[in-house]
Amino acid sequence: MRVRKHVNIPAVTLLRSGIQKVGGLRLIGLVAITSVLIACGGGGTAAPLEITYISLEDGNAEVYSILADGSENAKRLTSTRDAAESSPQYSPGATSIAFLSDRNGEDDLYVMDALGNGEQRAVEADGTRTSFAWSPDGTRIAYVSEEESETEIHVVNVEEKQERRLTKNAATEQLGNWSPDGVWIVYAVIDASDNQGIYKKNPDGVDEIQLTMDPDSKPRFSPDGRKIAFESTRNGELEVFVIDDEAENETNVSAGSGDDWDFNWSPDSRKLVFVSDRDGNPEIYIVDADGDKLTRLTNNRAIDSSPRWSPDGDKIVFSSNADGDFDLFVMDDVGGNQKRLTNNDFDAIEPDW
Repeated sequence: MRVRKHVNIPAVTLLRSGIQKVGGLRLIGLVAITSVLIACGGGGTAAPLEITYISLEDGNAEVYSILADGSENAKRLTSTRDAAESSPQYSPGATSIAFLSDRNGEDDLYVMDALGNGEQRAVEADGTRTSFAWSPDGTRIAYVSEEESETEIHVVNVEEKQERRLTKNAATEQLGNWSPDGVWIVYAVIDASDNQGIYKKNPDGVDEIQLTMDPDSKPRFSPDGRKIAFESTRNGELEVFVIDDEAENETNVSAGSGDDWDFNWSPDSRKLVFVSDRDGNPEIYIVDADGDKLTRLTNNRAIDSSPRWSPDGDKIVFSSNADGDFDLFVMDDVGGNQKRLTNNDFDAIEPDW
């Protein structure tokens, strides 16, 4: 189980040399800090997991964090006027947060430490960034950049800011994520031609393998790297499919009436949680990775969205407008023990553990 604890590090003024050792601990550093949140497998006092998210409570979209047990008030991590942040994601180990911001007129990729310090642009080149994904070791970020009507996937080394373009074609690429071993990046080509489908590409080599040839989108490797889930309209409705990493044993895991989307793998790769409107409005469901045991977790007349599994697999966070605006809630993997985390008149969206 991934937990976080505070480690005080005196006389540390700069963590810019990538992975450093402090007191026997390996830290992936980006900026100056005196107290860092790190991932640990045991020992010390376990602290509640934290969730980062976007809130509009200060007039515009800012990055916040909150403890998953609701024991403390939310903390604002960014502060920009007349700008909007979006898509905050913790790095592996939760030492840093990457996010998008339009503070310079168009969406760009930024990074900061987990306490909200040391914001900096992750990419120096021009272009609009539309999505991104951390590498498993936290040293690189894959991202999609729009430049001169082209949409391509790039990779940047966060510390050295070395950038490399991975794709070059006229189609629109949609980024998925990295395989757990860092050997592959999975993505979709959104194009009404023979090139459409799911691909995986080696970011450090030249291999690029087409896995599907249908109108498929939003692929993501399972945490164990053995399977890839994705969304597809190949049967007319939006549904969630799973294939193995060699494009075999394809399964429609969410088969049913209505659209299904916004899935998330469980940490043990055995289940997926997703949103479906099959019962009339967007609700959260869970299903085994082989398509068995489909279970509805929420039941209301509201919009439930963005379900995300906790790193320990015990909880699912989601956003719901059950009281008129979107707030964050957590529940267990059978829909029980629901707990409200935010409670104000402003939307709280896009949670990430």
